[in-house]
Amino acid sequence: MKIIRILWGDFDRYSSQIINAKKYNFDEKVFVWGKENYNKLISLGYDCHLINEEPYDYKIANNHTFVSYGSLTHKILGIKIALGLFDEVIFLDWDCVPTKPLDDNFYQQIKIKGSSLQVPLYCYPMTAFDVMKSQTDDEVMNKFFDVLNKNISTHSHILGNSFVLPNTGFFYCNDIEIIEDLLEIIEFND
Repeated sequence: MKIIRILWGDFDRYSSQIINAKKYNFDEKVFVWGKENYNKLISLGYDCHLINEEPYDYKIANNHTFVSYGSLTHKILGIKIALGLFDEVIFLDWDCVPTKPLDDNFYQQIKIKGSSLQVPLYCYPMTAFDVMKSQTDDEVMNKFFDVLNKNISTHSHILGNSFVLPNTGFFYCNDIEIIEDLLEIIEFND
């Protein structure tokens, strides 16, 4: 089981999280879009796999998620590439930090669950979009919140006054076909 992280786009947007994540000293592999990003990560001591010298797969997106919503597809594609090298992976977002050491029990519990795909669920309050929009007058951000609201309300479950959806900041998978299916769903639904 290999811990992986993925970077695409603008290193500087996440530099503090990336630098902070290094202190946890996971035996991780970072899958990277962008030669400049790759070089910065290598200089920090990360073990990296360069996917492409460009910072984006421009068939997917050309900017941060706030501007180019499909940008998050890089994460799923990066996981697919990682599963081509490793039998099973745990993807962590850069802001995921351990609350206790990742010991043998941690890895055994994932295997005991027996599912080829494990992602925690997140409750997103239905009022969150109105709150976020009320806190900014940035047109780009408001458009992003509108798209996010539409997508989340369309593609999530409802529990009380919350939308329930996967939180892909932590993502375990041991079956590349599941990822291929996800990529097909993403492409079909644009």
